[in-house]
Amino acid sequence: MLLTGKVDDTMTNPKPRIGLRHYAGHEFSAIRNITIDLYREAFEHEIDEPFWSVEKYSQRIERHAAMSGFSAVIAYTDEPVGFAYGIALPPTTRWWATIQPPLTDPTFTREDGHRTFALFEVIVKPHHQGHGIGRRIHDDLLAQRIEQRVTIATNHDNIRARNTYLKWGYHHIGTRQPAPPAPLLDVFLRAG
Repeated sequence: MLLTGKVDDTMTNPKPRIGLRHYAGHEFSAIRNITIDLYREAFEHEIDEPFWSVEKYSQRIERHAAMSGFSAVIAYTDEPVGFAYGIALPPTTRWWATIQPPLTDPTFTREDGHRTFALFEVIVKPHHQGHGIGRRIHDDLLAQRIEQRVTIATNHDNIRARNTYLKWGYHHIGTRQPAPPAPLLDVFLRAG
């Protein structure tokens, strides 16, 4: 659930011509290698750490793709340059359970499989960053969703991503560490 790259809306280079394509969970096998290659390139400096390894990432995205409500968007120029994906939080989610400070209002944390979309990744290849592609992918993916709200998280140390999410209308609601060796994450929420 990390945004990589520049967050400045001021773009010095013209926007590249991109196409956006949506994928559902049953289509994941067609994009599996694309998402992993994009992840590998975007996180090349972190993939030696256990949580960020390509193997762990592959396991996470494959698990998510098998869940109801999986949705992904890939941005293409002459090649894939970025993607975003997420799922509708199921009624059995533990997403809200580990947030600090604790969320004590059961009406806030109740999920039914259609209430909240959890956005797990917004990734753009490093040499394509700074052109607004991440925002376009994000907005296009969410435009196709019916959920009332969307949540996203980023590494607690990623100030650029935090500032981007705030600029995009998200509100910081707390931190969570899903399970070791996962890092501490800042959790954000906004109306869908």
